[in-house]
Amino acid sequence: MYSACFSDDNDRDFFIICGQIAFNSYVIDDGLYQYLLLFKNIDISLRYMKDKIILIFLSYDKQALYDVINKLSQFNIDFAKNAEDFDQHIFMEEPFSLTTDYQGFSYGDIAVGCDFRLFHYWLTYQNRNNSIYQITLHNLDTTTSKELKRSAQKYICYLDVEDILPQSALLQQYEILKRSNDKAWFANEIIFFADEEELYDFKSMVDDIFTNTSRGESFCEAPLAVNEYTDALMLGYHPMQTELHNFYNNDYSVVWSSYLFLKKELEFLVSNITKNNKKRTYQNHKKSNGKIFISYTSNDYMTAYNLRSLLESNGFNCWMAPDDINKTNLNYPSAILKGLEESSSIIVVFSEATNFSVHVAKEVDLALSKELLIIPLRIEDVSPKNDLKYLLALCQWLDKFAKTDDEVLAEITKRLAFNLSSN
Repeated sequence: MYSACFSDDNDRDFFIICGQIAFNSYVIDDGLYQYLLLFKNIDISLRYMKDKIILIFLSYDKQALYDVINKLSQFNIDFAKNAEDFDQHIFMEEPFSLTTDYQGFSYGDIAVGCDFRLFHYWLTYQNRNNSIYQITLHNLDTTTSKELKRSAQKYICYLDVEDILPQSALLQQYEILKRSNDKAWFANEIIFFADEEELYDFKSMVDDIFTNTSRGESFCEAPLAVNEYTDALMLGYHPMQTELHNFYNNDYSVVWSSYLFLKKELEFLVSNITKNNKKRTYQNHKKSNGKIFISYTSNDYMTAYNLRSLLESNGFNCWMAPDDINKTNLNYPSAILKGLEESSSIIVVFSEATNFSVHVAKEVDLALSKELLIIPLRIEDVSPKNDLKYLLALCQWLDKFAKTDDEVLAEITKRLAFNLSSN
């Protein structure tokens, strides 16, 4: 174990240490990320590369960083031992970057929040190993959290009373506000590419999917910024450090709330980083006469993703956006149509947010026209409204919130087997 090396730069008033760790399941099994989330007054960056994870700790309190070194001594972390080693850990050759634009959410001239996560797209990106993903976490203290929630509540009430937003966009604002109820961190996502063409291929894919989903729910283009990183961001400096005063600006309070990452999201991200380097394998026996198409809203991405993992680990073949869209050269509508054509059934991951999803209703409508087996899987105790109330009227519901994963799997297996024997 090396003694950690602090970055020595008189032009800034914060301190940095960094280290690296082998890229394997050890990180998850030993709960390293649980330790990382406990540190106060420290911004933490996790940089995921092909074969390792770079850890960057930044603080205005040097003693806090000494505490980090002591507390992480039980883990096999190779801290930088001198300035040269520090630079080798930190700086990258990948010169092109894509990051989330905090000013990019709007409905016309109105600032709005949106459930947008870069890692949703990056986790299933086929050329992921040719890029580097970095997430920087800024701890949100209790006082700031309360002020942010109060400001966002006032702003959303104003949007509601003035009837400024469509119902789907307004519902999204209330869903985002719920993030303030739990432990959360401000997160800044950035992806580095060595090749500019690959950056724009990735951006084009994200834009296409966003336009055909979230835009249908009244949001504009994907909030992305190209090549706007600085050395400070690369070193783990969180942009929220200079934006705290804006939390009291009602116009942007709900936008800032969009970038609150919950503990369950961080756990999901960390636990799935290594899994996606492995190709999915299927059991030899055939359990259905086609793929299972998984339909969901962006709010329920983690549930849909985990459902796919559950089904595929038990021998089923699934189709899900954006995972399978990334494997084609088709645009979003064409890929969705092809996915449905290859499927014999569709599982609709259903929550309150689903009621106002335009694209889920379209997928269910197409599934009905193709006479696919439809399994609405409720993850919240809510009833269908609007178009989905009509489209799902004759379907047999399955309540996930009231069952274990094994019970859900057993029921889905039974319905698919019956559907297979009937055709």
